[in-house]
Amino acid sequence: MLIIKSSFVCLLLCGVLLLVSCGARVSEYILPDSIKTVASGVLAENDDYTLLWDNEQKCALMKINASGFVWSTVPYDFYVKNDTNVNLSSPLFIRYYDPNTGALETAKAYSVCIEENLVSAEKIENGIQLNFYFEEAEITVPLKYTLRPDSLLASVEASMIVESGKTKLISVAVLPYLCSTVNTADLSDYLLLPVGSGALMYTGEDTQNLSRRFSGEVYGTDAARPVLDPNSAEEAVRLPVFGVKSGKNALCAIIEDTSEAARIVAEAGNGRSGYSTVYAEFDMRGYDEAEVKNDQNQYYDAQIYAERFSKTAVYSVGYYPLANETADYGGMAARYRDYLAANGQLNDTAAEQPPYHITLLGGGTVKTFTAGVPHERLTAATTFAQSEKILRDLSAAADYAPEVLLKGFGKSGTDAGQLAGGFEFAKALGGSERQKQLESTCAELGINLYTDFDIVFFSRSGNGFGTVFDAAKTANLQKAARYPTMKNLPAADTSQRKISLLKRGLLDKAVEQLVKFAESRVSGIGLSTLGKTAYSDYNSEQYYTKAGAAEQTKSLIQKVQSAGHGVSLSVANGYAAGLADSVFDVPLGNGGYDTLNETVPFYQMVFRGHTALYGPSLNLAADGKTALLRSIESGTPLSFTLCDSASPALINAG
Repeated sequence: MLIIKSSFVCLLLCGVLLLVSCGARVSEYILPDSIKTVASGVLAENDDYTLLWDNEQKCALMKINASGFVWSTVPYDFYVKNDTNVNLSSPLFIRYYDPNTGALETAKAYSVCIEENLVSAEKIENGIQLNFYFEEAEITVPLKYTLRPDSLLASVEASMIVESGKTKLISVAVLPYLCSTVNTADLSDYLLLPVGSGALMYTGEDTQNLSRRFSGEVYGTDAARPVLDPNSAEEAVRLPVFGVKSGKNALCAIIEDTSEAARIVAEAGNGRSGYSTVYAEFDMRGYDEAEVKNDQNQYYDAQIYAERFSKTAVYSVGYYPLANETADYGGMAARYRDYLAANGQLNDTAAEQPPYHITLLGGGTVKTFTAGVPHERLTAATTFAQSEKILRDLSAAADYAPEVLLKGFGKSGTDAGQLAGGFEFAKALGGSERQKQLESTCAELGINLYTDFDIVFFSRSGNGFGTVFDAAKTANLQKAARYPTMKNLPAADTSQRKISLLKRGLLDKAVEQLVKFAESRVSGIGLSTLGKTAYSDYNSEQYYTKAGAAEQTKSLIQKVQSAGHGVSLSVANGYAAGLADSVFDVPLGNGGYDTLNETVPFYQMVFRGHTALYGPSLNLAADGKTALLRSIESGTPLSFTLCDSASPALINAG
């Protein structure tokens, strides 16, 4: 039996009381008296594709009419052998938590549902609706296939999921072998993953018969989740798209609905199955990481899952076939770009792009003592007046002007303090009057100037935003707050104030206040943290498992732009990058994961020509020569981070 630390005991008791008062979302698990089926044959067809159904194997097949090539939920090469396999023949994998055993179990649809005749089917317009009955877990999971003019849509509607309460559904992996290919040593076949700038996994089998596996949350780790061992060096999955190339054909998969709750999973070179595959797995429930101890008084890390999941969410993936000259990662980038444009997430064209980007650092908060009494004060690295001199010098030395971002010019500098730097310019850096002068100088020199505001993270109350009641909540209803990471170690700095995440429902209010503050005084607005941070907020069901981040961020960016301000973002997620005027810190590598074989400029291929793109700061790179070559290789203009001076106090503070 687990003994959970006292704070979690209180937390879980609160959760139980909440469920008692609101009613736990459980339903009676009922197996139908008769299982409906749909006879094998054609489900739907259009000019380009035909969707077929094999009732015996519960397999859907999408045939390309022009060539006869088939993509199927069971890999087609394997399907035609009329053989079966617990992995290859499963259109769903689920994970669920069994509170009686304390174990996290995996169930695969073929062995648990299909072999036991526990799958119902019903014909719908242009497709089929399935229900998978996982008897032991007492969970029913729906799965719908819909043929569209250009793609096949697979979707799971949360409102149709049934749990008896015996177990908790944790995740659903959708069509784990539709986007797959036979293992081959031919390097022209591969899996595409949107890790960092983009990555390829070749499908060759390892000499030791070991498969290579990758799993990453779309839009990065949930920023609201308590994490015991953070790894800030990892490159995140920034785009909700993946794919496979197999000979003259390719399949581009776009996670369309509730992409925030997804993770992309890939396995290459699996010698036992003979296939390499990539797919989307959706997290139904969020979780917190916690340290617990067992009966032997031994501590270990555990995951504490949320009691509830959103019943309004729809989880879907669109599968877009590509052929011949478009059947590669370039064709996948074009396909995803078209999708973004069709859904209002891409600028028509980018304005003329300045040739390089500069971030000017304002200042930092340092601890000091007066008469033995400790206190914090803002120490300048670059004042507004010094910024003006730097930019005049640069303009005089070259015939072209850079794009410039001011970072850390608010009341707390680059450190988290009041939201958006207190909606104020630091007096120690020159205050509002010198800021206006700098804006005027940049207009004179033709410099695109952005001022960065953090409306996500804050550590002090002020301006109508409090750290106690206005913070997001984690999966287990804790306040989403954590200590900042140490400057030289990937560990929490407990000597600092905890940093909170703003309640998702208050982001609109924060942007409205920012737009009002910026009126007639700030030209361009940087929203660095907003563009790259997707997080859950269990204050409201619509924000469970990071859901709604894409639509909410789109609305916030457009609100700033409609007020006449350009928007600059840092290493932005896919739903934001195409809407911004510029994005800096654009990834140039894939994080150096051992399982990934090649780096490709997929991110750049999607957004170039629609958003101004700049790489990470060259002068801060661990390996400047490699960073420079990566920038040239991907066609990504350079960035630099500068300050006028750094006092010993700032250097010691990192």
